[in-house]
Amino acid sequence: MIKSNNLSRAEQYKAARKLDLHILSRIIRIVLHYPVRVTIALVATIVASLFQLFIPRYVGQAVDTAQGLLGVNTAAANEIEVAL
Repeated sequence: MIKSNNLSRAEQYKAARKLDLHILSRIIRIVLHYPVRVTIALVATIVASLFQLFIPRYVGQAVDTAQGLLGVNTAAANEIEVAL
């Protein structure tokens, strides 16, 4: 490995390995001591990601419903607020 004392930060960055398999294997060994927690974390991450994907759909439906109520003259302001 190149001695980092004489290198600039840019040179240190270029010389550094982007993916250090030794560090990655250490992290995996530590994490595997807690299989239940890792499973819960992975499931929670996937569920949170799925909910984030559904937010635009629900907001779009709410806006479309509110616009539909605005087009009807018989809709009260209270109904539009409830729809949103």
